[in-house]
Amino acid sequence: MAGKAMFTVEEMAKALTESRGFKTVAARRLGCDWHTVDNYCKKHPELDDVLQQAHESALDQAEVALHSLISPPRDAEGNYKWPPNLGAICFFLKCQGKSRGYIERVEHDLRGDMTYSIKLPDDWPAEDYDDPDINPDSPTKPPQNTNGHFADCDSSV
Repeated sequence: MAGKAMFTVEEMAKALTESRGFKTVAARRLGCDWHTVDNYCKKHPELDDVLQQAHESALDQAEVALHSLISPPRDAEGNYKWPPNLGAICFFLKCQGKSRGYIERVEHDLRGDMTYSIKLPDDWPAEDYDDPDINPDSPTKPPQNTNGHFADCDSSV
């Protein structure tokens, strides 16, 4: 038989709102374990909106802080009170400026000669390998497609 609930829905909603939706912080405020808060949220779906609003509020606060780093306040003469944070500017442009070409990506140029070689030690036991390139006495030869590529290789790369 279940006992009386430790908290009301209103108490839980208040703790979640004040903690910006962080269940561990809400649990600390309520003096319980975070599992209790998590289970309470699962049991009371009306707390979903409270959690969503709390997360949105935290996101709004983070955006305001980011914008203050990008464009700090100015004094009476129009000078910045502190210099803009270049890291914050780059972060903002990478996240919000994609439509204007501010993206970070790695480009790979796979054109040209792609040959490579592997040097094996002189005492490497080549007879243990069934590969005609390592062991010329190999009884098998890898199957090839009509385009000359090995059958198990992706020729589109």
